[in-house]
Amino acid sequence: MAMIGMGRLPLLFGGLLLYLLGAFTAAASGHPLSLIRLFLGYVVLGPAHLSVHYSNDYFDADGDLLGKPTGVSGGSGVLARYPDLRPLARLTALSLIGISCVAGVFAYLTVLPTPFILLLLVVGNGLGWFYSAPPVRLSSRGLGEVSTALTFGLLLPGMGYLAIAGGLDLFFLPVSLPLVLLGATFILTVEIPDREADAISGKVTSIVKHGIPAGLRIGFISAVLAAAFFFLAALTGIFPSAAASGILAVASLIPLASPLAANIRMPRDGEGMVRYAQRTVSSLILFAAVVDAGLLLVLLKP
Repeated sequence: MAMIGMGRLPLLFGGLLLYLLGAFTAAASGHPLSLIRLFLGYVVLGPAHLSVHYSNDYFDADGDLLGKPTGVSGGSGVLARYPDLRPLARLTALSLIGISCVAGVFAYLTVLPTPFILLLLVVGNGLGWFYSAPPVRLSSRGLGEVSTALTFGLLLPGMGYLAIAGGLDLFFLPVSLPLVLLGATFILTVEIPDREADAISGKVTSIVKHGIPAGLRIGFISAVLAAAFFFLAALTGIFPSAAASGILAVASLIPLASPLAANIRMPRDGEGMVRYAQRTVSSLILFAAVVDAGLLLVLLKP
């Protein structure tokens, strides 16, 4: 049970929703929705995403002892209680990466013969491992926000889009770019409860470097810009499906509420910061769920 808890399955569910968002977006743009491709694409993506939770816990185990797990930040807390599981956590992360690579090569040789899948495979697993693994440790060099935003907005939905479209094209850009901005909101949010622990352990995150008020402002501005991009795409007709554009635009208002409230009245204690992080992450998951449901209804409509 401890090893399962280390996987932080609710966050994995959020990644699945973003994957489906990309897949349903591709289908809404005119590509046939293939259940085989949809399944195989997630067999490539899912283990890679899950491996990050285990590798982060393994490499950040000492730093996580300084903080407290919140469900959305601070790791799972499993290795603080069971330090003897550290080698197994590393082995699990590497095994999941291996499963992802085998599935990716299989997909390339069968139903998805595009170099994009190999590119996403290498970049995705590389960013996931080296987010916290030495000698790169992106999260400790001020690059964690960039890698997370790209994963949130490009890699997770991109794999879904790729699975259905068979490649990445210009129709993916109006969806990917604002999602990258929401990815920035996400990472700046989950870094806030960990600010003190990260500072003590030497992590150079944006929140450590610039402070919580700046993080709140930038996170809110990113969410506003994401919504503006989605509405602009809907108004200009860049995306082939007007219904899909409308769903994305309206749903993009959901992640605005929590950052707006936090900027009006900034959380002043640890519990307030944790509640803010949990509300914002929940709103991002809700955004993806609403978009997925809306796009699926559009696709199923006779």
